[in-house]
Amino acid sequence: MMSAIRAEVLKLLTVRSTYVVTLLLLALVAFMSYSTQLDAPVDAFSSPMFLEGELTSSIELASGFAVIVAILLVTHEYRYDTIAYTLAAARRRSIVFGAKLVTVGLYLAAVLSLVLVITAAAVTLGVNAAGYNLASQTIDLGDALWRFGLYSFGSVSLAYVIAMLLRSQVGSFVTFFMLLGLFEQLSRLVLHDKADYLPLTAMQSVLYPGALTLAQASIAVIAWLVIGGAVALVLFERRDAN
Repeated sequence: MMSAIRAEVLKLLTVRSTYVVTLLLLALVAFMSYSTQLDAPVDAFSSPMFLEGELTSSIELASGFAVIVAILLVTHEYRYDTIAYTLAAARRRSIVFGAKLVTVGLYLAAVLSLVLVITAAAVTLGVNAAGYNLASQTIDLGDALWRFGLYSFGSVSLAYVIAMLLRSQVGSFVTFFMLLGLFEQLSRLVLHDKADYLPLTAMQSVLYPGALTLAQASIAVIAWLVIGGAVALVLFERRDAN
């Protein structure tokens, strides 16, 4: 398993798109976290929850960029016909499936750590540049890390499952960023409040508790990931490599 993970990490680090996506994300986070403070209302800086709100926005943005990396890690194999070699090097297909998911998780953890640090620093600099002082901030660290981690890992895992099922870059991007959200909106016409438990809506409730409590949203997200992951794994093991 460790050799498979090392191989997947090497693939991730040798693809130019990984660096392009990551650098673009970090630049956007720094710019937005700094510049938005220059025009923010003065009252906002007196809120003890101000920094947590800024961190939440950055995590939401970072998750979208991490989704791109997760999809590319899977679909590059099929686009460039390297999946057969990857499977031949592993004893079981489940090892490849798990190694890619672990690699995505490692990338996500590293990127989120950078995003949190950059956001906090840029917000502080932005507030100071605007000529104000940020009030003492109160952050429930355990609650914030759970929400940030589950939302982000849920997003990339869902994208990973979609990529494993479709094996197409274009299809995976269109499905995750367009069709899935559209489907959930249309489903609300039939399911009404039950639509709050659909994957994307439940993940939003993890980040911004509202229609669902954090506990309800967390259970819904984990359930979707387990079911989707199991289906994707079974099909990955049984379908032809190409």
